[in-house]
Amino acid sequence: MGAAAGLRLRDTRFMETAWKIGTAGQLSEIAARGAGFVIDPLNRRWHAATCTRVRGMTVGEPKWFALTPVARDGFLRQRLARYPAAKPIQACPDCGGRPAPTHGEVAASDQRCAVVERMENGFRLWADEYVRNESTAASSAGRLRRRIADEIRALPKLDGRMLHAGYAGPRAHGTDVENLLFNNIDQGLALFRVPGRGGVVFEDLGPVTPTPPDGTSRRTFYRYVLADPGEPLTTVHANHLICRVRPVIVPDGPKELAAARIWLAIRRARPVPGPGGPLEHANFLLRAFVQGLEPAAGLKAIVDGATAAMQRDDADHVRQAITRLSALLGADSDELLALATADNAPLGRKSRPSPHSKQSLFALNRAGQVRVTPDDDRCIAAQIVLAGNDRPPTLSVEVHSAEPRSPGQPASSQWAAQPMARSRPHAPDA
Repeated sequence: MGAAAGLRLRDTRFMETAWKIGTAGQLSEIAARGAGFVIDPLNRRWHAATCTRVRGMTVGEPKWFALTPVARDGFLRQRLARYPAAKPIQACPDCGGRPAPTHGEVAASDQRCAVVERMENGFRLWADEYVRNESTAASSAGRLRRRIADEIRALPKLDGRMLHAGYAGPRAHGTDVENLLFNNIDQGLALFRVPGRGGVVFEDLGPVTPTPPDGTSRRTFYRYVLADPGEPLTTVHANHLICRVRPVIVPDGPKELAAARIWLAIRRARPVPGPGGPLEHANFLLRAFVQGLEPAAGLKAIVDGATAAMQRDDADHVRQAITRLSALLGADSDELLALATADNAPLGRKSRPSPHSKQSLFALNRAGQVRVTPDDDRCIAAQIVLAGNDRPPTLSVEVHSAEPRSPGQPASSQWAAQPMARSRPHAPDA
């Protein structure tokens, strides 16, 4: 199954809108996942993704996908509004016919308490929403944040294990899994310092939530457990190696510039391409071994800095930020601009929602700093492992293409268990 199919299916802009199925791979993935609805305007039928008729479909005639009843019904209404003479699309007699929940029912369900299942090694939690960065303390999402934080504080002793975190359910376009599981719960990441001391693994568990113990239907699912370093990923399959960076020394500097310092160290080292070739738009997995850096406390800086180092941007979009970054890092602005715009970017160019968007690989903020803002929403799984506490701080990185693991497909244990070959740290020329 192509990586592009996995990207499109996990891009949750389609949570409230339907989108056109572009390839046979996307259609196959929808059928394999069994979530949502497939709309067939030519035959005037809509089907549940689990319908046996979906498995025999092709994309020779346009088909549309809707993950939720709201998205499906919205598509049907818009079609009739645009084509008043068109005949309505009916539910498949084999799989459809059940009424979709109303907006009132969905709103009422938002007030339910979270369902928590505690286990020997951690906990699983189901809810009707997810915590956003901007969720206020008084909101229902704020209460959910406190509930998750309380459960994380109650995690058992590490005993040589790593923190494995996973999220399933909807997320807004551009929202990355790392933020949902970590930064949106605690912006400073201090909450995760102890359970993530030996390393952190996170992954996108997909758009479909498992059934909670009480048998109800919930929109979101969080999982935090302590697992052995060799524990494989649950739903994500590591595919081809895209690139690797041998151990590099991260220059010292203020905490607010940690992501930029990591970007500079990796970019100067020039990532070595792998057999998987460049990965312009699709999902990926990030794997890093760190020394002298805290895996949990430095998680955002590591993911953002490493991802940005694998991307490039146009000079006109980053020139102003690079000028400021040059002063902050004490580095030559011409060198930084050349690094930020170089063609050898394994993860391609920084994406933008429209040609006129001002989004870029670096963003100015009001505090006189520069934020590193890559396409890390494409990072659907990562492993940050502590290799030692010696100074100076170093890290090595691998990037693999990624896709949802098909039923029966072996888990990516070789990706999670075996440390990459490590060599002597390299201090790039300043």
